[in-house]
Parts: sequence; structure tokens; C-alpha cells
Amino acid sequence: MNFLILGDGAEELAWARALADHPEHRLTAACPGFKAFPDLPGGPDLDAALAAPDVNAAIIGGPPDLRAEGLRRAAGAGLPILCLHPPGENADPYYQVALSRQETGAVVVPDLPLRLHPGVVVLEKALREGPPEAAAARSLRLELPVGPGGEDLLGQVFPQVVDVIRALVGEIEAVTATGDPPGPRPTTSLIVQMRGPGGRRAEVRLTAGPPEPARLVVVGPEGSTTLEFDPALLGPSRLIQRTLRDETVTDLDPWDPKSALLRTLEATVAGQPAH
Repeated sequence: MNFLILGDGAEELAWARALADHPEHRLTAACPGFKAFPDLPGGPDLDAALAAPDVNAAIIGGPPDLRAEGLRRAAGAGLPILCLHPPGENADPYYQVALSRQETGAVVVPDLPLRLHPGVVVLEKALREGPPEAAAARSLRLELPVGPGGEDLLGQVFPQVVDVIRALVGEIEAVTATGDPPGPRPTTSLIVQMRGPGGRRAEVRLTAGPPEPARLVVVGPEGSTTLEFDPALLGPSRLIQRTLRDETVTDLDPWDPKSALLRTLEATVAGQPAH
């Protein structure tokens, strides 16, 4: 695929650099452009960038409050799209693209790689197909350090991580949250407690602080399984299974989240299951 990238922030630049490592794909244009890629065609005119004859896919970024418009216009051009998350104040822009697919041919894959992580896939399969003790898991907990602070934990970070809770628990039926500082934009800590189908509980703990492993813990009647991973999804990860009798640690193979998302986009375009 020949990609256009909309936006010039750190996440968009990371995608530009990632595409250079995938010879089956190519970064063709950017709007407005990157100083790190001075020879890349760019400019502020999104319509002109979308109309470039060699652009046939898009990565939509930019300020979150402007992403919905970029997503709408890329979908109107019929492009396969990777969209930085969130796409706006809510997920409605995704549904609008899905509803217009028959007319435009566009598909969109949110930049939400955690549910594709091999460890999460193992947990999801165990909850869905595993023995009774796995299916009887009653609670999940995600502990995620988010660096030195300053990020909007509720508006930016939480929407990115709640996706994996939905993948494991199902649709969320009830939510309570507390943050520090109190109010709509906590930046130091955020604790969100959720309830899903069958009374299954989940909790997300986001904390500003020094780097340390993130943990996704599934607790059942006979013990727990913990996925321990690098918050940036780039370092080592492992599964830790604990029972009353023993503990088993399984180191997982290295994993590239951007490669996984590109494969998901390719599969979505082809009408195949993502994994």
C-alpha cells in the first residue's frame, strides 16, 4: 500500500519510520509533512494529498478534535485507513465509516494494538474456549504506568486501553472512575472500575510515574494469569500463571505492534479475519 499520513506529531512520525521497515508498503505523501523526511511530498492541502494518483491508503492522525474530519474525507476517497485513537470525542466516526463502506469501499482499523498482542490473544482464547476455571474468571485488572505525567488520562490514554477490556470482558455495562487531580482531566492517576456481562468485573489503573512493566491480570477461582509487558509494546513480555500450588512463567516472542496493525488492515481489506 502507498500511504498518506495526516498529522505531524510524535505518533505520526513513528508510523512514518515504521513504514520504512516494511518494503511491501511505502510512505508516499504527508500532510503537512515531516522535517525528518524533507524529500517526502507534503503540504497543508489534504484534498490535494488525497487526490495524489499514487496514494491508496491513509494513516489519520493530527489533533484528536480534527481527526473525525480527516477520517471522513479519507473514507470519502475510498481508502483503507489506519486511524490514531481516539478519532474524536467518541467512536462515532468509526461507525460512520463502517456504515458508508458499501458506498465508498473504505475500511478503518483503529490504532489499538494491545488486543492483538500474543499474550492477550492467549487470554482471550482461554476465556472463550478454555476449561471451566478459565471461563469462570471473575475479574480483570490492567495496571499501566504512563510516564512522567501531563497526559490527559481520561480523554487520551483511557480510550486507548479500554479496548482490550472490551475484548476480554465484553460490552461494558457500568462504569465508575476516580482521578487525580479531580475533574475531567486527571493527569496523575486514574482508576476506572467496570462491570461486564455476567457480573464480570474489570479495573484499569493508570498512573504517572517512572517506567515499569504494565500488567494485565485475569483472576479466577483457582489462581491468576498475568501478562507482563512493556507499556510501549516494544520490549519483552511474559505470561505468569499462579495457582495455590505453583507458578509458571512463559517468555513470549518479540512482537511488533505496527506490523500487527498493518496485517490487520490488509486482512480487513481482503475481507478476512484479523487473527
